Amino acid sequence: MSGIKLIGINEAEIQKPPENEKINLPKIPELRILNILAAKELFSISEMQQKMEDLIYESLGEITIDHMGKIEQWNQIDELYPDNTKIIVKGDELCGFWTFVPLSEEYFEKAKQGRLKEAEITHEILDILVGGEYKGYFLDIVISPLHRTYEAYPLLFDAFIKQIEQYAEHGIFFDEWCANGYTNEGKKLCKMYGLKYICDHEQEGEGEIYYLKMDEETLSRPILKKYPRLIELYKQHFNF
Repeated sequence: MSGIKLIGINEAEIQKPPENEKINLPKIPELRILNILAAKELFSISEMQQKMEDLIYESLGEITIDHMGKIEQWNQIDELYPDNTKIIVKGDELCGFWTFVPLSEEYFEKAKQGRLKEAEITHEILDILVGGEYKGYFLDIVISPLHRTYEAYPLLFDAFIKQIEQYAEHGIFFDEWCANGYTNEGKKLCKMYGLKYICDHEQEGEGEIYYLKMDEETLSRPILKKYPRLIELYKQHFNF
């Protein structure tokens, strides 16, 4: 058999690409981390708020305004603490985000006891970060189900640790952390990052409370070995 012939086509007319010519395939967008200010270049404020709210409902399912709060209160918090929210994007798609706030001591104790509703968290009960020691509370760690990959979780964690390290460089330290593990994924993340279960939320079905103290044991965890500067700053400040 002499081979396959192209019927009706003059083979001499077929143009072959030069041997060294590269074929330009469309680039697959990479996951990127942005703060609120940078994200505003991709999305309008209302569009970003809607996307974040959609992600929360997609991840948490049935959740009440009483538990989650209203968009207006989160806007005020984002304006006060633009570095305390990081958003993960892929091209122009919002894939996930985390947010934490510096709770006053009174409300932090309330959170630890499982008595705090996130609808109560407004800018009036938050500390201003001017230097010293603070109590950190995770409002959200949310990733779209389509992007819960080996790449996304480390990216969010790395952005969080680098933000805490940046604060420490300016004399701002978080000696305690608290989070409400509302979903199974949230509970697993809390445990993976060293937070320990301390109680259920007082309202049935409203999550489990996890707690972490930034002590010498926490700083010696293998997950923090990649961040020697953070460890150094915290050990110097707390005299570990």
